[in-house]
Amino acid sequence: MPGCSFVIGYDTYVRILNPRYYGDSIQNMEAALGQINAAGCGFVVGGRLAEGCFKEADPSLVPDMLRSMFKYLGEREFRNDLSSTELRASGRGLQI
Repeated sequence: MPGCSFVIGYDTYVRILNPRYYGDSIQNMEAALGQINAAGCGFVVGGRLAEGCFKEADPSLVPDMLRSMFKYLGEREFRNDLSSTELRASGRGLQI
């Protein structure tokens, strides 16, 4: 999906940047995200209610060479404490 931006929450952001999901390798993580970046894709990251408090993404977690592919929405710009799991369970999700 070249040129697309993916909207993700804080929890997914943390997983995307966790080397554990790339064979415990920072180099593998950077390579995988580099491929996404090379396709012109990026991420729009919103904060998320987690562990009882609202958490915003920490841009310093992103390697310098990949920072341009992440855009951040602060709590003032976007806050919706309803999760996709809750939406699906309530039946209010997208119906196709």
